[in-house]
Amino acid sequence: MGVDYKRRNTGRKAFFPVYLSEDGTAMPVEYHGSAHIHSYINAQGIVSIEIGKETISKGTLVHVRLV
Repeated sequence: MGVDYKRRNTGRKAFFPVYLSEDGTAMPVEYHGSAHIHSYINAQGIVSIEIGKETISKGTLVHVRLV
């Protein structure tokens, strides 16, 4: 990840949209939950964050599922 990603609700697995920078770093797209579905227009992929995990720190290797 190119930046720290934080979330409040850790009770379920979550997915959030990302784009890839020129060097291949995953950067989160502005996204405010499932009602913000139009955010996926700008996404190149999706990253998941597991149950109980609140933060993905900058520099963490993540799996990006391309869309």
